Amino acid sequence: MLGLCTYIKPPRGLHFQSPNMVQNVVLVFLRRRLSQRPNVEELESRNILKQRNDQTEQEERREIKQRLNRKLNQRPTVDELRDRKILIRFSDYVEVAKAQDYDRRADKPWTRLSAADKVDRWECGLCGGKSKRVSLGALHQPSNNR
Repeated sequence: MLGLCTYIKPPRGLHFQSPNMVQNVVLVFLRRRLSQRPNVEELESRNILKQRNDQTEQEERREIKQRLNRKLNQRPTVDELRDRKILIRFSDYVEVAKAQDYDRRADKPWTRLSAADKVDRWECGLCGGKSKRVSLGALHQPSNNR
C-alpha cells in the first residue's frame, strides 16, 4: 500500500500519514463513482439494458416474422404488374438485335514487346522525345575526366 501513496494525490490540505488513509481515500472515491452510475431501472427505461426474458423475445420475433410474411404474400405477381403496365420490359420499346460475341477486354500491347523493344522505348523516354537518343550504356560508363 505504501507504493500507492506516490500515485494517488491526497485531497487538498491533507497528507497521507498511513496506508490506511490511502485505502480510505480510494474507498471513498470508488463509492462516489458507484453512486453516480445509473441503476437497473434507469437503464431499462432508456432501452440500454434489456430485460432478460427469452420467451417474450421469441414471441416478438415470431410476430415480426408473421407480419413480414403477410406483407410478402400481399405483393402482386410479375404477371399482374405486367397487366397493369407497371413492369415493362426494355425489349418492348427498343429493337434488340443479336450481337456478335467477342472478347471485349482492352488490348495490352506491352505484353507483346520483346526485351529489346522495351529497352528501346525506355531509352526514348529518357531523352524526352528529342531527336538525339541516350543509350543506356553511355549512362553507366565511368567517365575518364577524374
